[in-house]
Amino acid sequence: MSTHYQTAPEDRISYKQKAAYSVGMLVNNLQAAALPAMVVILNIGLGMNALWVGIIGAIPRVFDAISDPLLGYISDNTRTRWGRRRPYIFAGAIISGLIFAIMWQLPSGYLDLISKQPSKEHYQLNGEPITINSGGGLELSSYSSNFGCVLYADTSHAQQEAGGAWIIDMSDYSAVELNVQGDKIQHAQIKLHGLNQVHTLGLLPEAGEEGASGLYTASLNTHDDITAITHVTLEVSGVTAENEMTIHSFKLRKSESFFIKYFWYFMVMSILFFLAYTVYATPFVAFGYEMTPDYHERTRLHAFSNTAGQLAWLGVPWFYALMSSNLFRDQVHGARVLAVGVGLIVAIFGLVPAIFCKESQKLQPKEKSQEGIKANTISFLKGMGVTFKCKPFVQLCGATFLVFNGFQLGMSFSIYVMIYYLFGGNDGDAGKLMGTFGSLTAICTLLVIPLTGWLATRLGKRKTFMCTISLSILGYALKWVGYNPLFPYLLLIACPL
Repeated sequence: MSTHYQTAPEDRISYKQKAAYSVGMLVNNLQAAALPAMVVILNIGLGMNALWVGIIGAIPRVFDAISDPLLGYISDNTRTRWGRRRPYIFAGAIISGLIFAIMWQLPSGYLDLISKQPSKEHYQLNGEPITINSGGGLELSSYSSNFGCVLYADTSHAQQEAGGAWIIDMSDYSAVELNVQGDKIQHAQIKLHGLNQVHTLGLLPEAGEEGASGLYTASLNTHDDITAITHVTLEVSGVTAENEMTIHSFKLRKSESFFIKYFWYFMVMSILFFLAYTVYATPFVAFGYEMTPDYHERTRLHAFSNTAGQLAWLGVPWFYALMSSNLFRDQVHGARVLAVGVGLIVAIFGLVPAIFCKESQKLQPKEKSQEGIKANTISFLKGMGVTFKCKPFVQLCGATFLVFNGFQLGMSFSIYVMIYYLFGGNDGDAGKLMGTFGSLTAICTLLVIPLTGWLATRLGKRKTFMCTISLSILGYALKWVGYNPLFPYLLLIACPL
């Protein structure tokens, strides 16, 4: 084993500087993690088509890929009294925090007919109670024959008539959706009760065969005469004394024009957010490599800052469970409130490295004459060409691309696997597992980062990387056995690796 390297005193970074930079890393990780953790709400909570959500996730990344090197070039050639990195970090923190808070101020795409905080503790069914379960649904146990129950809508979505009745305007809704878990469902239908009329709609399974758990839907497009309802009755047959049935959600879905409008809204806001995030992140990362010329001190700085940055991953995995909790009317309401909190943290704490970290004057760019846009563009493209001639750099970029995109891809799909495969549609239990898995993984990472930094100064970065990435691949492979519906928490065996 090689001798431990000693950094010269003048090249050391003080703990105050490391702490300030680490706060910035926490903000950087929060921005990178929050959007992927919350974007699933567009599909599961808002009701947007999954393909559209995928497009929203992909297109802004194209702009991000272009803006990253461009902003790096601009920052490299910026000269101000505050330095060439700090002004962008300062502005980027404020702008990205503000945009993140605004982009999630979405109205709900559904009207949930099962209130998470019902006015009655029990609904009566043939003299027996239907109790509200922890997931916010109705749990029906040991019932035979048909049943019907009255479900009152959240009155914040309705209008009150002079006589005191709550009227739901049906003009904005195009379908009814019932997400149900049960073994012997033979038939399901709803009755829409108007002031002087009743409309009956049969609910058909969206996929699979009747009698299976899953999503049942009924279109309202052919019932233009349905203008307003006072309450809804749900009827299901085939639930025998040996079975249980849980209704996870019972909703009215808004029309496609609503989702088209907010698809474009969120697409534009996502592009603006990634541009603002680039203004913060690209100079910030470059700043970390310029705070010292010492090879090993930079490793210590990033080990220190990444340890602090992992604190973001202790909280972010619980975002879905939080947004789905009884604290909010629905998941979209939860996303609106949570986004404001995230935006404030980014805008306030993102300023810390810009204010308290010092830039090295030795690394300032050389003075150059004022050049036009054309000359700067040519210089930028030449620089890109020279950069990509460096084979080790290209290999490092490829490894970074595969590692981070592989991680993001797995994280984006994991909540769906947990909800629909491990827990049969119960998003409450899935959110708890998601939070537990993410937090435990973050704790394990907090422990291993200082160890990795210490090994890198002795074994070298390349050998350390090969060792840690091999362990990580093994950890991902363990998910193959960890995703087990009979033992959902078996998934936690993958966390340490």
